[in-house]
Amino acid sequence: MEMPDKLVSTVCGGSLILAMDGLLKDHHAVTHHLGMGLLSATGAIAANARIVDEGDLVTGGGVTFGP
Repeated sequence: MEMPDKLVSTVCGGSLILAMDGLLKDHHAVTHHLGMGLLSATGAIAANARIVDEGDLVTGGGVTFGP
């Protein structure tokens, strides 16, 4: 059985939840500016951006950063 494609997106501190579970390791991501150090410490590649789109993984820096 083939699994359907999944899109995972987070906004603000939600990125940290994924990162602390190891799901963002070696992925570019962004979170609230106060959590960028923690994001890096989890093995994620902290990006200085409002939104990071890696195809099936989209992270936003804050709730006001929506498109």
